[in-house]
Amino acid sequence: MLLLLPYAEVKPHQAVRILEEEYGHRLTTSVIRKWDNMILSKTGHRERKNSEARFYDTKDILTFNAIAVLRSLGYSIEDTRRIIEDLLAGKGNKAVIPQLKSYVEKQIKGLDQLEAFMKSGFKK
Repeated sequence: MLLLLPYAEVKPHQAVRILEEEYGHRLTTSVIRKWDNMILSKTGHRERKNSEARFYDTKDILTFNAIAVLRSLGYSIEDTRRIIEDLLAGKGNKAVIPQLKSYVEKQIKGLDQLEAFMKSGFKK
């Protein structure tokens, strides 16, 4: 079940704090601004009321979470923008989530092997 926390419009530094506290992403305000310029603003899902002020709502925070997940999995900015644009337009590619889960499962397998190797004391 997805819990949507109602965020009033928050500033970039507040968005960074929320993304770390709620989702574990360690970001900076400059990253949030970059993603706003390169991804969020190009999706056309919202218009900024004041071109100098940046404020983000719940949908923006969830979008930044999705961007952070995709970027951490190695998706380029352009691929991430396309995926986010499709999702926000309701044209989400149903194959994206299974592909991501498969990728994460492989990473978990690799992490388990690393843990076993480290527990062995790096013995052959």
